[in-house]
Amino acid sequence: MKATTKELFGIDDIPLKWEVEEILDSDDYIFDESLFKDFLAWWTASKFGEPLNLIGPTGCGKTSFVQEFAKRIGYSLYTVSCHGDMEVPELLGNYILKDGDTTFQYGPVVRAMREGAILLLDEYDLLNPGTASGLNGVLEGRSIFLPETGERIEPDPGFKVVLTSNTAGSGDLSGNYAGTQVQNKATLDRVWPLQVDYKIENEKSLVAKLTNLPSSHHEKFFDIVETIRGKGEHDGYTFSTRVLLRYANMIVMFAKKEQQGLCPFHYAIDRAWAFSLDNENRAVVHDLLQRILGHDEKLY
Repeated sequence: MKATTKELFGIDDIPLKWEVEEILDSDDYIFDESLFKDFLAWWTASKFGEPLNLIGPTGCGKTSFVQEFAKRIGYSLYTVSCHGDMEVPELLGNYILKDGDTTFQYGPVVRAMREGAILLLDEYDLLNPGTASGLNGVLEGRSIFLPETGERIEPDPGFKVVLTSNTAGSGDLSGNYAGTQVQNKATLDRVWPLQVDYKIENEKSLVAKLTNLPSSHHEKFFDIVETIRGKGEHDGYTFSTRVLLRYANMIVMFAKKEQQGLCPFHYAIDRAWAFSLDNENRAVVHDLLQRILGHDEKLY
């Protein structure tokens, strides 16, 4: 069946129809229009050798965007959680012991190439630069040779590669993303970079849909969020969308703490996130909350 972009993604003014088996109804995800249009430009214009690199802070929706996009159009997706010890055979394939016999198991890169799927290399900037460079042929859409089997793998025309990263491949100067590595410039030259950030308007809609936080408190809640994020840019911490939703739910979860003389906003911020900070930054966060809430803020 044919579906409009509005029906699939909730985005107007894009006269494009998609061939899908069904239209999925998902109220728990909101596509950012600006990001969607940039992504769609890449999706429709890119060829084999043009992967996309979604760059942005932790928890801003890079991975979920790709997952939701693939799900809505029924596109196969292989997700690889990258790490510093990962080597090329783990991605392309290697021999494993199965039922007492040694057999070759194809890796996610090869399977995605063959099926014409999306290959999502999540947290790509955690990869050792040598491993990343070993994938340059894949990023360019070239065939790859598997010496273990003597096969040459040709990419299906539908094969796409998307990377996600917290840095732009130049390493981490903020201290927020331990383990990220400086990537080879020749590798980075092969991809489309696209910046992703927190979208406060989308987050407001998510809080309204997915939490029971009273609407009368939404304004101060988002004052807290934006103030913490502004402070975190200088002090080296982040406050992601996933933390934001956890915090909103915990405020309601701990509403009865008011009966014990405790403020649910303060109590919940520790358990949702602030206990992961050092004592100095945690104290600063509580001071920020106090300035925004005042002394008499009640949840109900």
